[in-house]
Order: sequence, then structure tokens, then C-alpha cells
Amino acid sequence: MAALQNVVARAASQLREMSISQRIAVTLGAVLVALALVSLAHWAASPEMVPLLDQDL
Repeated sequence: MAALQNVVARAASQLREMSISQRIAVTLGAVLVALALVSLAHWAASPEMVPLLDQDL
């Protein structure tokens, strides 16, 4: 747990040193990655084959 806190503290200190435009770029990149992961999880959860007819042939 201490290692994770050190990593988060180091990332926060590096973000504080960035300009506002760099922070916005990093934030938008993280949002895009998160949206891609959500989209991938949604795609992976859908079945490959769906029934075309609701009746027996």
C-alpha cells in the first residue's frame, strides 16, 4: 500500500509542475483511455451470435 501511495504522490507532484494545457492534454488522454476500456468491455460482453428468429425451424 505504501508503494501505491508513493506512486500516486509522485504522479501528483509531476502534474503540479505541468502547465494548464499539459494537464488538460493528460486528462483528455486519460478520459479517452477510460472510454475505450468501457467500450471494449461492453463489446466483449455482447454475445457473438443472436437468434434471428424467435421460433423453432
